[in-house]
Amino acid sequence: MQCFCRLAKPEDLENVLVAFDEYNEDEALAKGISANSTMKGTDALRKSISDLIKEESILIAHGDSDKEIYGLAIFYEKTGLPPPGPAEEKSAVERVEENSILTSQEIGMEQLAPIFSICNQCIQLDSLGPNTFIYLEGLGVMGKFRGKGVATKLVQEFESLMVARGCKDLISCATSLGTEKILDRQEWQSFNTMNTKDFSFQGNQTFTNLNLDIKAYKKTL
Repeated sequence: MQCFCRLAKPEDLENVLVAFDEYNEDEALAKGISANSTMKGTDALRKSISDLIKEESILIAHGDSDKEIYGLAIFYEKTGLPPPGPAEEKSAVERVEENSILTSQEIGMEQLAPIFSICNQCIQLDSLGPNTFIYLEGLGVMGKFRGKGVATKLVQEFESLMVARGCKDLISCATSLGTEKILDRQEWQSFNTMNTKDFSFQGNQTFTNLNLDIKAYKKTL
């Protein structure tokens, strides 16, 4: 199967939203909090995806015709948390939770705060200092195109794009075995694992019906 990758353009918005909705329906953490039922079709989601396209932060995979999207990769620049001040009394978890809530509020989707928080805890955002890196947030393939190397192609294209942009430090949080296998093959390094059963958000168990190991990965280009 022929597969090509390119950055999404503004005119791709509707097709990207369709692909993202399917990705969100299947993604374990999103399913764990029924995120798609509260996000699908909202102005906040449309604006967020549109902004990412304008920032050249979404790669799409397609065939001979680029009318049909096979899959997509979402990424953006992210910064670790600066060291706490001498009078700082908040724990690392509290600081990560606060950052995650602010991020979700900025994009108008506060329901995503627990997902941001567990991923930020897994990648140990509090230990990264004020360093900037590129975060590969989402990697999704439409159902009928899975198992055909589309996700691998997207990761390879993502890495090539980062080399061209002069970005060296990449981090991702894998929430599926499929993503883990791809990142392993691409020689990303796993540096932390966290189980959803061990996670709470603002003192409450969030992913009550989910028992999943998620893995933090990094790669230096």
